Amino acid sequence: MTFAVGGSERKWKTAEQRTRQANDSLGFEAGVLYAMAYIPSPSGVETERANSLAELYADARPGYALYTFILGGPVGAQPADDNADTYSELLRVIETYVANDESVEADSGFERHGFLVQVDATRADGALTERVRPGLSRQIQSVLARQLRLHGQFELSERLDRSPGPFLVTSLRPTVLPRSARTPLLVVDLQDIGPEYMYSLIDAYDRPIPGDLSGRPESLAAIERRLRGMFPKPQIDRGAPLSPLGDWIWRIGEQGPMAEATTSEEEG
Repeated sequence: MTFAVGGSERKWKTAEQRTRQANDSLGFEAGVLYAMAYIPSPSGVETERANSLAELYADARPGYALYTFILGGPVGAQPADDNADTYSELLRVIETYVANDESVEADSGFERHGFLVQVDATRADGALTERVRPGLSRQIQSVLARQLRLHGQFELSERLDRSPGPFLVTSLRPTVLPRSARTPLLVVDLQDIGPEYMYSLIDAYDRPIPGDLSGRPESLAAIERRLRGMFPKPQIDRGAPLSPLGDWIWRIGEQGPMAEATTSEEEG
């Protein structure tokens, strides 16, 4: 499968029209194959429907400052308990704390971090955990792995191929696929992160980014530092759980001139 990652030519409907569609009691139109939940939105959770995966992942709805795509998760009839619990809690926290954020207003709800979750196109409503089927995003995860391999990110590509995740892939643009090796991306593998950390994790993503970093690669560096700071330092609390061994966060592509300075300031 090949996705064109060029600029969007679609003409998006107004927020009012999208909201009416999300609340349409008739549900999804016949023949729609794919669907993506956008969180937050003026109505809390809105679903964009499409006839191809490319429309969902390479040409997403514009307007968010950052896009985090949720990939992976449990696959098969009997997924590992820890992995399934982490994935379910991740979706629950996103739906509970991000979608219901009262600061999101109808006229400004898109000027913030957006979380995108592929859902079952046949399920028009219900909790987010009930609308996501095992392995639903596996195809795009494989496409992303191949794209990263072409750009020289062999270790990350292999992780996407082998790990059940879930993965969070954050982009400055409304696409999960990098156009070149310089395209900034933040990729996080939650395979070894327990469900008890999901609230802190989503808080790290959802907290406001300083205005001078918004829309810049440095905003990804700020989120990375927050994520690494989730775990207590052993020298302060000897009984604290250790952070995951090995790599679980990748920040690739253009770093931006302020990225190193941002990390230093947050460490200080």
